[in-house]
Amino acid sequence: MKKHILIKLASLTAFIILTANFTFAQNDYISTLTGKNLVIKTNDTARMIITTGGYVGIGTANPKQKLSVNGSASIADSLYLSKKMLGTSDSILLMENNIVKYKLLSPITGPTGPTGAQGEAGLTGATGIMGATGANGETGNTGATGATGFLGSGAVSGNTPYWNGSQWILNSSNIYNDGVNVGIGKSNPTEKVDINGNLKISGTTTTTSLSSTTGTFNTIETGSVYTNTFSATTMSSKNVYADSVMYLQSNYMPGGNPRHTVINANNAGNLGVGTTTPKQKLQVNGSVSIYSPTTAGSSSTERASLFFGLEQSTLNSAAAERGEWGIQYLGGDNNSSGVGGLNFWKPNGSTGTTGDNLLFLQDNGNVGIGTANATEKLTVGGNLSVIGNIKGDHFQTRTIESDTITVDRIMAKDSIIKLGNHSIWVYQNNNRLIGKIIKTFNVNGVPYCTINTSGICIGENTFATGPNSFAAGSLVKANADNSIIIGNGVDNYFQNSISHSLMVGFNSDIPTLTVRAASGVGTIGKVGIGTTDPEQSLQVDKGNILVRGTNNYGSPGDEAAMYFGDVNHYIKSINGSGLRIGTFGAVDAISIQQSSGNVGIGTTNPGNYKLAVEGSVAARSFKVTLGNFYDYVFEKDYQLITLDSVETFITKNKHLPDIPCQKEVITNGLDIGEFNSLLLKKIEELTLYIIDQNKRIETLENKIK
Repeated sequence: MKKHILIKLASLTAFIILTANFTFAQNDYISTLTGKNLVIKTNDTARMIITTGGYVGIGTANPKQKLSVNGSASIADSLYLSKKMLGTSDSILLMENNIVKYKLLSPITGPTGPTGAQGEAGLTGATGIMGATGANGETGNTGATGATGFLGSGAVSGNTPYWNGSQWILNSSNIYNDGVNVGIGKSNPTEKVDINGNLKISGTTTTTSLSSTTGTFNTIETGSVYTNTFSATTMSSKNVYADSVMYLQSNYMPGGNPRHTVINANNAGNLGVGTTTPKQKLQVNGSVSIYSPTTAGSSSTERASLFFGLEQSTLNSAAAERGEWGIQYLGGDNNSSGVGGLNFWKPNGSTGTTGDNLLFLQDNGNVGIGTANATEKLTVGGNLSVIGNIKGDHFQTRTIESDTITVDRIMAKDSIIKLGNHSIWVYQNNNRLIGKIIKTFNVNGVPYCTINTSGICIGENTFATGPNSFAAGSLVKANADNSIIIGNGVDNYFQNSISHSLMVGFNSDIPTLTVRAASGVGTIGKVGIGTTDPEQSLQVDKGNILVRGTNNYGSPGDEAAMYFGDVNHYIKSINGSGLRIGTFGAVDAISIQQSSGNVGIGTTNPGNYKLAVEGSVAARSFKVTLGNFYDYVFEKDYQLITLDSVETFITKNKHLPDIPCQKEVITNGLDIGEFNSLLLKKIEELTLYIIDQNKRIETLENKIK
């Protein structure tokens, strides 16, 4: 048979009910069931759970740590971390001047824990089957007369009533037993008062020790309970309930010592330790010590921890007890550096079983951000971004290793920034010297770097003597104001003596690239390649220009283009097809074929013609160079065919002799030079026919006369 215990806290009332089976409907109570958890409820809502494994949950029914809080926790003073958890010495998290600080403390010995409760006795076996009813016996003798009952109101004080041999003593105002056990609902009482049933006390219950050695407290209902100790060999399904606010207090006796509130739980579900007005799920007025249940060297998952945020129930079982954030001590045996410390972590992914070391405070005083292996006072495992300024009287570091170092501004007037054998010098007037230089700026009397007002030089044998000038490289000089020179000279100095200009050149004493000053707002300067005095926006001297596309030549579709005004006006190369010239509305208007050099106007396929025009051609003059002409028609030996023969040819072929027919012209086109020559030949032949006809006319006219 299971036994139950219920403690109900109600204002101005108190009673105890012990029963094996009960049904109880109350809003505020402490209850337990054999082998189950202790539950503290207010307003019929569970506020605190104490599991059979010793875990305490506030605001959660499933605590995974010795203390799990579902909600915010407020600690007014300090949070102690014990040596059992730290593995080396005690530490403390405390607030000083609105700053959370972590300090190591001298070791302290914690109090000895209470002796565990005795296990519960086994259940009584089932009652056997009742035997058959025997025959009626003979009538027995009359029994002895019972003990005299209590005297009525008119009784004389001091009379002593008896009940089954037990003596009850009556004096002027009290009645008491002479020391035997009294059973109520039980024939074999084992305690001074042994009740099989409920006990209701309407007033205050005060006791030196409230305990059970063989059973459980199923239900305790009282307005207030005052006791020096409260213990039980077996306590199960432990619940504590109160109508409004529940207090656990110490060092108090009615009319005696003042109350010391240890724990206060209100109807909002907030729990206060050392305070009667908790504002959060857990608020502690004083310091908190967290002790590890294991010794140093145990698995880090068993170390005492603080968890924050939602429970990570989506993770595997090894990580399900963690929150979204955590503070945990790791011993040196659980850390690659061999040094223990306090770890602020966040789970590394939705399926991770460990936490990223967001902040690791080591026992040796080193601090790691993003790493548990802090080899220096501050070690950052990742990129470092500083939004504000870094200020100090003295900064010194042995090595800065990074693919990229970005600094918006270094303010170090009259100071030196040393990077190995190279230095950055910042001295009077904020002039900057960057390069392989020494304090005297000279080596054997030869200056390595010279600057003027606000000049900057970088490199070896660099000079920025012009105001606001810049020189970078080696064997270079920026002589003019606002002049910039980049590169390196050879044998002689590479120099820029032109104000407001940029020169770039390498392995030479003259620039490859020169950029001259613009004329003012909204204007641009001129760029010269091979010249320091360009006349146009871009001028190239002493060399050629090669424009290449995004891919190498030899791949189909490659092209390099030069655009004029916008992308509609261009000259571009087409791999395998030569050049194209286009304009708005006339894409590839002119094409020049690769290899043959044939030109197409209005067509990209000029065929075998040196010039192919798709469309009409208009010209003020047109000159055709021919290798042959037909003036031989007027030679005396030229055989002019007769008109009769011409007529016969025309009748048959429908075109003049030597003139191509319509089909041939349509198919093969017309050679203008050759055709004009043929037309001239026919005109010359026609002239000969006219001359011959004129002679015949004159002969006939003479005969007529």
